[in-house]
Amino acid sequence: MASRRWSLALPTTLAVSALACSVDAGDGPSAAAGSSSSGAGPTGGSAAGGSSSVSSAGGGATSAGSSSVLAGASAGGNGTTGGSGSSGGASGSATGGSASVGGGSSAGLDTPPLHPLMIDPSKAANKQLTFTAKQLDPMAGSSTPDTNAGAQEHGFVDTRRPKIQGKLVMTLGGIGTCCGQGGIGGFAVGLGFHEMAIAMLTTNSALPDKYKDQAKNMPDDVEANRQMGDGRMEAWDGKDRVDWLDINEHDSFAYRAALGIKYMQENDPGGDWGYFLNADGSVRWSDVYLVGYSYGSQTLSVVGKYVRIGRGIATSGPVDEGFPNATWIKAPSATPLERMIGLFGSSNLDIKVQTATAAGWLAPAVTVAAGATSADLMNGHMFILQGQGHSEFCAGDGGDWKALCQYAFAYTP
Repeated sequence: MASRRWSLALPTTLAVSALACSVDAGDGPSAAAGSSSSGAGPTGGSAAGGSSSVSSAGGGATSAGSSSVLAGASAGGNGTTGGSGSSGGASGSATGGSASVGGGSSAGLDTPPLHPLMIDPSKAANKQLTFTAKQLDPMAGSSTPDTNAGAQEHGFVDTRRPKIQGKLVMTLGGIGTCCGQGGIGGFAVGLGFHEMAIAMLTTNSALPDKYKDQAKNMPDDVEANRQMGDGRMEAWDGKDRVDWLDINEHDSFAYRAALGIKYMQENDPGGDWGYFLNADGSVRWSDVYLVGYSYGSQTLSVVGKYVRIGRGIATSGPVDEGFPNATWIKAPSATPLERMIGLFGSSNLDIKVQTATAAGWLAPAVTVAAGATSADLMNGHMFILQGQGHSEFCAGDGGDWKALCQYAFAYTP
């Protein structure tokens, strides 16, 4: 498909909420909503027209078609939901805290879609479409570090699947890679998810030694402890937070993600990619799953604390990176904690379970063997995979971990 340059009409801040005061001088991420639960609430809408049926959680399907769509149900199926809140725009009690970062909703509530998901297989590409950040935005690549502005990004939804899940999976790859994580991304497409890989900073992981030394000598030092989380959030939305990293808005994940979704909507209209955008063009994170591997898991674990996402699936991460008292670990979570899932190899555990538990993820970790069935998962949220190392686990059809991987994605057939 021929490419063209274009610029998405967004405000300069990409509708990213202003950050609340940080622990030292007002440039760190805000500690958004608390960790209350959100159940699977209705979306309050049903589709009119189109060739696919659309159903909301707890509601009936509308117009007939060859593919059914689960639209707007909150994340967390397979026994992982619960609590007093509600999602998908239904009424419920909001938890306290500041507004979320990166174009998300106000604290404690999911942002409802502007319209029901309208899949039209007759207008769908049904193939992976590729583009680059530089192709969509001439300002991409203008930050100091390399943000993979010329690397190949992509989007894909296969509308021929029996059910379109109504969630957008964004994969975050390992250090030095771009873009996304192909194996687990392909797994998501096979389940009927929209899937996208966006270029981001993956080349800078290490904090300056002065902060590492500071944390060793003064474990509770707030300036040292905010650095890792604030650095990841600067790469997320381009807001200046740390003196050792220079990422502007055009090279931020949130801005590029919005541009990528807009591109996919224009070039694959049958996939209704616009379902995942707000009215101002920012990403509607409430129906986005961030799925990370290694470095990407570290990023999504931080982002989930400050942005209310639909689900976070971490494979082979996170760790505390030498900062057990990191601000992001101790912050209240904007994302309901039952939406956070961790998959860790038994031979690559180090402190992953400890870090996730300290961050509030729901314990205990469940040890599972190859071939585990749904009954073996015990409605868990963190899993230790016997005999596995540093891996993304869910490539292809999931193999020996298929049931676990489907559970992690809250997949409903």
